[in-house]
Amino acid sequence: MEVSIRPFFVPGTRPLTAKSLDREVEKLSSLVLRGVHDVVSYIDARPRIAGRAGVIWWLALSGLFLDAFSNSALSAGLGPMTKDLQLSAMQVALLTSLASWVAIVFNPIGGWMADKWGRVPPLVFAKFLALIGAALAAFAPGFEFVLAGRFFVGAAYGIDFAIAMALLAEFTPARFKSRINRWQGIWYTAVSANLLLAVMFYNMGTGASIWRYAVGSAGIVAMALFLAQLLFMVESPTWAARKGLLERAAVSMSKIYGEKFTAAAPGDRTPILNQATRGFANIALIFRGTYLPRTILAGTVQMAQSIQYFAVGWYLPIISLTLFGQDFVVATLGP
Repeated sequence: MEVSIRPFFVPGTRPLTAKSLDREVEKLSSLVLRGVHDVVSYIDARPRIAGRAGVIWWLALSGLFLDAFSNSALSAGLGPMTKDLQLSAMQVALLTSLASWVAIVFNPIGGWMADKWGRVPPLVFAKFLALIGAALAAFAPGFEFVLAGRFFVGAAYGIDFAIAMALLAEFTPARFKSRINRWQGIWYTAVSANLLLAVMFYNMGTGASIWRYAVGSAGIVAMALFLAQLLFMVESPTWAARKGLLERAAVSMSKIYGEKFTAAAPGDRTPILNQATRGFANIALIFRGTYLPRTILAGTVQMAQSIQYFAVGWYLPIISLTLFGQDFVVATLGP
């Protein structure tokens, strides 16, 4: 018996062709995103941070390694640099504090960039700034160029730190949120690695130019991370969904988790509530209402910690010279 199959359609609609039927089947077999809640729920349900998501997570954390590495690059070489460039006490104070002052200014700028253009472009841009800063300092003919280099390092630090922490939070399932605190271990690993490199450079006979090798090595780390983040980072689907870019969020989710994601039809999407629309003016929000006391508390704690940390941290090798003798290797291994 012969059976003929003809396309079925309702008057006023298009016939269901083989191609459109394939599209409908594909939609049914994919995960549909209706809003940011679906993105967050899927990430929170993940049993571990693995695959492409794990690569992105560690690349973001590696950016914090660079922040610490760049900031502490002059620590072990501060004494030799002071003699090499014949710096005054005022110049040393300006040099060691400039990066932190610049970071304060560029931190909210980085937040604005991340909100406007996504997480990945500012993160990659920060590595480029760190590379410029390292090159300027490493080949500086005098104090002014080293100062300019520290300016770029501070800008990179300010932009990178807040965005990297936000990206880590967005890629970390709720049950693993405590893992975000690993940045502190990464920070001290970077500082310790810097001091060990200083010992290696010293044994190579670099003499008073040892500080140039220290900041130059930070440039190598910046270049490696610049290329790695450019090649392997994927834009945060949580950011895209919050901005109403569900199609972009679906593409990111598909790349990261290896499953097929599609954006829901416009009529089926979850409305975006309390979306910030004032751009750079949103920075003022942290100084008003319920955010003001939190800003004061966080700022006070951070300032007090920084005074202690940098007062001791920057000058640890010099302090060690007094405690352990004038041997550079012993004084560096002390910290």
